[in-house]
Amino acid sequence: MERLMSSTDPKSSTTQASLPERAGRLALFGPPPLLEGEDAAAYDDLLVRISGAVKPTDIFEEIWIREIVDLVWGAFRLRRLKAKMTAVAH
Repeated sequence: MERLMSSTDPKSSTTQASLPERAGRLALFGPPPLLEGEDAAAYDDLLVRISGAVKPTDIFEEIWIREIVDLVWGAFRLRRLKAKMTAVAH
């Protein structure tokens, strides 16, 4: 989330919430759902990329983005687990 908070993309819309306001809203969502050993920078990058693609205009879209990022992150986690279990089984 730090990169999202400090992003200075010149292409971003001026109608979007200011960065401090958006950072405050993101703080409402709590910490990312990371397990010990997971890459926080990779989660932040995913959040920044999805947020940049959607360009949220209100709190509802920001909530939606966080939900999507968390669901995608969970899917990635399951794929990693499946790969590890497959490697151990062989």
